[in-house]
Amino acid sequence: MANIIEAEINARLFAQGFEPMVRDIMARNKEEVSQYIIEQLWSGINGNDKPLRPTYFNDPYFKTKEAGYWYKNAKGYAAFKQRVAPLMYSSLINAPVSSKGTPNLIITGEFHDSITATPTDKGLKIGSEGVSFSSDIERKYGQAIYKVGSYARKTFMERHIKQGIADYFRKFGM
Repeated sequence: MANIIEAEINARLFAQGFEPMVRDIMARNKEEVSQYIIEQLWSGINGNDKPLRPTYFNDPYFKTKEAGYWYKNAKGYAAFKQRVAPLMYSSLINAPVSSKGTPNLIITGEFHDSITATPTDKGLKIGSEGVSFSSDIERKYGQAIYKVGSYARKTFMERHIKQGIADYFRKFGM
């Protein structure tokens, strides 16, 4: 049985180590966290669990000559996207599918493939690496595209954090 001083030391070590333990779990599973972000985008939602906006129907891009074939034809582009890269339900994080005409930010897959989670001293920094047009996407859809939404957080808690906490408590004999 621990004396009061040993108990105080253990309590301090427990408290000091808890946050680093969670960060370590996040770092070990960074590829999975990146995949959660991609799954959110496939469903047409950002990290605030909101549909990506603008939709194709109100995107000013389709009112510019830069849109080429799709100039003044946002409905046609939305139908094309529905055929080649439709919004999808995420079975990994159980994210719902957004409404028709909501972007999922995929055509070739290059942007989705560039999404990376990098460990930091505060957790993970999620962003796009190595794609020249990612800043255009970020400007249009906001940094919330890289946030871990509630569906992803719930999944991560169930798959990793709960077990990590249980192991951590056992380490301290709790």
